[in-house]
Amino acid sequence: GNYERNDRQDKEYFINDDGGVVGEEETQTSRPIRPVLTNLAVRKSARQYGIGSKLLDECERHVRKRWKMKEIILEVEDYNSKALHFYLKRGYAVLYSDPASRRYDVHGFWLRKVRCRREIMRKVFHGRPVDAAGFIETGSNLINFDLFRKWSDNWR
Repeated sequence: GNYERNDRQDKEYFINDDGGVVGEEETQTSRPIRPVLTNLAVRKSARQYGIGSKLLDECERHVRKRWKMKEIILEVEDYNSKALHFYLKRGYAVLYSDPASRRYDVHGFWLRKVRCRREIMRKVFHGRPVDAAGFIETGSNLINFDLFRKWSDNWR
């Protein structure tokens, strides 16, 4: 399920879709908890009406406002170029590619796992950490934020 950690970072709280705590567990790890968006889908006949954007907006709002988190992670399989473009357009950046990933092939009578490549993507919300040189991390590359700001100011 979905979960987040309290301020002391020694317990994990398991939260239902309505935001209510349904359980807690002591933890031995100090790794940060990251929200992961899984299985966002819109029926083909209902695409291009903004439904996916509305769903994604609500997921992001929930992560920022209710969970008070500054990033969200998701995975896109390599064959889904439309979804990859959608997320890139929405401000997500590819962190890395996982070439050893597996998915279920649903064609045929038997389900079987087949190899696929997944793009692991992240969106960092407002207040991204900027280092002393003015660089921010955006997936596999670095952008000098001051140069970008100057460039974008000239085009307004």
